[in-house]
Amino acid sequence: MKNYKEINESMRTILIDWMISVQHSFNLRQNTLFFAINYLDRFLELKEIRSNKLQLAGTTTLFIASKYEEVHPPSITDFSYITAKSCSIPEIISMENLILKSLDYRLTVVTPNVLVKYLCILDGNIGISVKRLVDYFLELALFECKMLKYKSSVLSAAAVYSARKVLKLEPAWTPTLIKHTEYVEEEIKECGKEMHKLAQEIDNSSFNSLKGKYRTLYNLALSKVSF
Repeated sequence: MKNYKEINESMRTILIDWMISVQHSFNLRQNTLFFAINYLDRFLELKEIRSNKLQLAGTTTLFIASKYEEVHPPSITDFSYITAKSCSIPEIISMENLILKSLDYRLTVVTPNVLVKYLCILDGNIGISVKRLVDYFLELALFECKMLKYKSSVLSAAAVYSARKVLKLEPAWTPTLIKHTEYVEEEIKECGKEMHKLAQEIDNSSFNSLKGKYRTLYNLALSKVSF
């Protein structure tokens, strides 16, 4: 993205925050959000688009991910409506065609959100507090382009590690988790520190939809917590 003439990291951040608000409005699955952002980032690596088409790309990747993941996905009319019709149905169809061709129709991807569910199952001691913290750390990581340098497996492992550290669970990285991830603590510690820093800085961020999402009791009001 650093080679783009019109689109910068700040614009991507604003778009992802908006995509989270759409996920909340349509009650979409976490997987759908992570798939959509994966498609978006891969597409932006391959194609340079104008800044006035960025929301269209984000809307379209959510539309594609919804059809892939949801049992009852919102209609294309719903997606056009939620943009206040700034993205018309013909535009979404055209962008969908461009994105799918650019990605060579490779929509089955392994996201951190998928992997972390297996880690939570494997470690039988992981409770609801850890799970919510893990989700929080992974969503924070979505906003930062610098986090794209990490593999999905590292992100998922680091999120679990960071959650356990916050809750002072000992050991923070168990033999079971080492066995199944094949990562030792030193290999995920730096990624975990970056996630923790994002949580510390959220009050000064523009992640407004994420803040709202994690102010609820269901999400343990994590965006209000001082890390």
